[in-house]
Amino acid sequence: MTHTIPRRPNFFPEDIEATIQIAEPLLAQEGIAAFSVEGRATEELVVVQEIGSRALRTVDLIAIQDEVSRLVMQRHGISVTAFVPVRAGSLVRTSSGKISRFACKQLYATQKLQPLPM
Repeated sequence: MTHTIPRRPNFFPEDIEATIQIAEPLLAQEGIAAFSVEGRATEELVVVQEIGSRALRTVDLIAIQDEVSRLVMQRHGISVTAFVPVRAGSLVRTSSGKISRFACKQLYATQKLQPLPM
């Protein structure tokens, strides 16, 4: 199933996720899901980023959030509405190991993700 990012039909989640992996090298190997949700007036971009225990001890999550937002705006012209850091292994994966954006979006919509404190 192909998904596009809000207000930017030529950008796909994979493009946004690849950009975000640049923000912090320690997070590049962790799972990430970028997806759109319905906002009040338009679609909004949500990013759910897994944070491993090593990274959790050494990175500043607010600084990561700021850098993610800056890079996505700079490269794609899209605002990140919500940056949700979660523990590594929290994102739902398919049987082949790929992250299921649809399932992550459902968890976000039903407030079943367990965000790390910022």
